[in-house]
Amino acid sequence: MDRLLTCREHVLGLGEWVIHDRVLEFVRLAGFYGVHRLVGGGLALDRSLITALIERWRQETHTFHLAVGEATITLQDVAVLLGLRVHGAPVTGDGTGVWSALVEELLGIRPEPGDDGKPVLQGSSLRMTWLRRHFSQGPPDDAADIVYERFSRAYIPALMGSILFADKSGDAVQLVYLPLIRDLRRAGTYSWGSATLAYLYRQMCRAARRRSRDIGGPLILLQLWSWEHIHIGRPRISRVRDAPPPDPEHPIVVDDPSILGTQHQRGVDPLACSWLRVHFSCGHTASGLSFFRDALDHQKETQMTWQPYSETVTWFTTRDL
Repeated sequence: MDRLLTCREHVLGLGEWVIHDRVLEFVRLAGFYGVHRLVGGGLALDRSLITALIERWRQETHTFHLAVGEATITLQDVAVLLGLRVHGAPVTGDGTGVWSALVEELLGIRPEPGDDGKPVLQGSSLRMTWLRRHFSQGPPDDAADIVYERFSRAYIPALMGSILFADKSGDAVQLVYLPLIRDLRRAGTYSWGSATLAYLYRQMCRAARRRSRDIGGPLILLQLWSWEHIHIGRPRISRVRDAPPPDPEHPIVVDDPSILGTQHQRGVDPLACSWLRVHFSCGHTASGLSFFRDALDHQKETQMTWQPYSETVTWFTTRDL
């Protein structure tokens, strides 16, 4: 692999959405509040790091072959970093159906071709631009609950298609997940974290093949996993992050306050949020695919943290492990 992989994630477009408080309540019920918190966080993907990691991914074992040993992303990483549920009902779907009728039933609008004449619905794929056009400005303040639910059912697939299950199209939402959020309360009982990890594994296996040029899936998860575990090319924080406020019911001992984030609430923000809007030192010069290739080839044991999630860090997770 001589070129950088193109990373298919579309989180920047989500920053334009206006999220009503009632919609946010439904997003929380459905279990996607932690993913929502990543929107607008200014976290850019490091294509060089991701490409170098994929070069070390082995499809046979689903592990990264590093100089210090094998490592992989686990359900614990998904739960702690993204706050997604990793137990519960499996995420499954039927690839057949009358998708236009389903969209009209759950979102209240039938998908019709846009001004450019292009179809907005192809099979089970719905164009993201159609969702933004009809739902990104948010519902009125005096809307009925059913309207808030429809806007929530539009925003959650946008989160999925932009962050968790991003594909190579760059402008598509898969409707196979839409029936699972018909009941937004029941949606929170599904193991979305397991589906997210499985999708990332699948995308990494595809990208590891020769002549692959791009990669989709939850690449934020891949990058943050690397920053938490591998001490190569990760930003150096120029200030010590604040420890969480004391909680008498959940006492913790802060052995290393530098791993903590600021202004987080217990049981609300996942650990990924501690990497948002932090101040990085100007001395961070790690860049380029050649740098990561060489650094990973000569990685030392001291540059690897096998178990980064101490009791202190689990303060950030929104899910029981």
